Amino acid sequence: MSVVRSLRRVEAGELGFTLVELRGAQPGPVVAVLGGVHGDEPEGVASAHRLIERLERAPLRGTVLLVPVCNEAAFAACARRSPGDGGDLARSFPGDARGAPTARLAAALHGNAIEPADALVDLHSAGVHYAMPRLAGFVDDGSETSRTAERLALSMGLPVVWRHRGEPPPGRTLTAAHAAGIPAVYTETGGGGVARGVDVGAYVRGVTGLLEALELLPRNRARIASRPLRLAGAGDLDAAAIRAPRTGLVEPCVRTLDEVVAGDPVAHVLDPVSGERTAACAERDGTVVLMRRTGSIAAGESLCHLAEPDAGVGA
Repeated sequence: MSVVRSLRRVEAGELGFTLVELRGAQPGPVVAVLGGVHGDEPEGVASAHRLIERLERAPLRGTVLLVPVCNEAAFAACARRSPGDGGDLARSFPGDARGAPTARLAAALHGNAIEPADALVDLHSAGVHYAMPRLAGFVDDGSETSRTAERLALSMGLPVVWRHRGEPPPGRTLTAAHAAGIPAVYTETGGGGVARGVDVGAYVRGVTGLLEALELLPRNRARIASRPLRLAGAGDLDAAAIRAPRTGLVEPCVRTLDEVVAGDPVAHVLDPVSGERTAACAERDGTVVLMRRTGSIAAGESLCHLAEPDAGVGA
């Protein structure tokens, strides 16, 4: 059975993106896959293109909408934010068609990729400055949409599944999708600004597993069921974090997925001139899910983020 591929350029004022539509021979669900929402996260971009190559040869049922590079200007600059207006696309949904350039881009992505979908996958990574474990995350507000999102997160077979309790934070793709009753999952992986083959391969297998769970692809009987590490906690990495106590050089004391207890130092920040060190300590017990990768940091910037053990939706 042949897959029909079509490309459509969507302009959003100063910015824009290319939407790739893969339509199977049989009708079925619509799944949207986004990459490059942050411009310093190339793993999702490479994974989206690898998925296109794989799905074009697959017995696809339904439709997959892919935007490999959501924020082309930020990607060209290898920057988290849009170079023009400084907007963070991942905090701008559902957008504003009459707003600033980043808000207009969010509105176009929302209208052309998210709203038409029955499920959403947003491929992120830790970016240039941070390290994270490979994971699938979802929002849990107790709804049926959350329960479906949990099932989809588990279907990806990634080593960690991270549940975010309560109302989703504003501006996210997941928030916009969830408000429309669309189950949504996002992913994170190592970071460093490099699309490593191991990360890309894991993302391609993960999205393939999700498409199998939604019956867009035949189920792979040889797929080995995984038992991921289940974590819970706030997904707002901007707000709930251990922050740098001073400007200086980061000397990490922990790695991702290390367990810490309250009072443990997660890093020391060194004044490169005086040599004075200041400890940044955990205020509670938890598992490290984000850690600063690059050495130089400013006072108040996010240094480390902790999660806690989880039993699943409704726990």
